[in-house]
Amino acid sequence: MKITIYGTSCCPKCNQVLSMVEELVKEFSLDAEVEKIDDPMKAVEKGVMSLPALAIDDEIKISGKVASKEELKEILNV
Repeated sequence: MKITIYGTSCCPKCNQVLSMVEELVKEFSLDAEVEKIDDPMKAVEKGVMSLPALAIDDEIKISGKVASKEELKEILNV
């Protein structure tokens, strides 16, 4: 599974999503590659208009908000 976080390096909410995702990947020993893309233009190319955004295998799952840990678990199927 490929998990992509779209945001900017100076966005605290984006970094919060990244931290929670990395924590869940580790906690549940998920076979996942986690990537953070700091270029807003790449997010726009994917159709994202609000940051942070989270994609699983290139499908945008959340955009414009910080998901709760429970929401992330549901998205990651854990």
